[in-house]
Amino acid sequence: MAGISKSDYFAIEHIADKFSQKTFGLKPTTCEQRLKVVLTIFRATSARTKQETLLAWQTLDDRQKYYLAIHPYCSIKMSSNTFSKAAIRKKIRLRLKQLNRLEITEASLDILSQLKFPDGSRVAIFAGLSCEPQLLEVIVSQPNVKWHLPKVSGPGEMNFLRFEKIEELSLGAFKILEPDHGVKATHLDFMICPGVAFTREGHRLGQGGGFYDRAIPRFPKTKIIGVGFECQVVDQLPIDKHDCPMDQIIIASMGT
Repeated sequence: MAGISKSDYFAIEHIADKFSQKTFGLKPTTCEQRLKVVLTIFRATSARTKQETLLAWQTLDDRQKYYLAIHPYCSIKMSSNTFSKAAIRKKIRLRLKQLNRLEITEASLDILSQLKFPDGSRVAIFAGLSCEPQLLEVIVSQPNVKWHLPKVSGPGEMNFLRFEKIEELSLGAFKILEPDHGVKATHLDFMICPGVAFTREGHRLGQGGGFYDRAIPRFPKTKIIGVGFECQVVDQLPIDKHDCPMDQIIIASMGT
């Protein structure tokens, strides 16, 4: 507790509890967990006062807050790029919020028209958030592909499970559709990745949970395809050594 006053500790404990209860209906359940939350926040942000920590906490995106507040036993190391990445996420998310349903639908159809896979190939797609490309209808137009969807298995961890029908899916982590059960993929031919931002050269910035950056290295022979909208394209991104590049980027053209 060196360098952290008791009043600062309780202030940050309150922030973590309030955020996690309001957003996820969960909270750290023991004094030891709460202490880990506070120490992790201070260590991750290099903050040493309540004011500094409050500012740093506000800079983090929701998924980073989630892991700090709910999974204090996770080892969370933030690079020097953490806050610049958070600023880019904030900017792009504001752009995405300005898209209406028709724009998202039309842009999603443009992406779908570019996703063609050989019969029998094993492909991981995703069930997007409301502001992400909506791609699930591809399983109807290409029924001979072996489709997989991510299923969260733990903090920052997911597996890709085989599924055949949308009716087999239910809301899972982060209120995203995922299979209730299915055979876990050990090999994939293609993986379709969402993201917050992309560069034309193939760099990707995700939501901050590290799910895809942990999953991609498990499939070294898989072609990784990032998909997004024009408003998500940036000239450059801060890159850390664990950030996985895309083999191909598909950016939907948006009507003007």
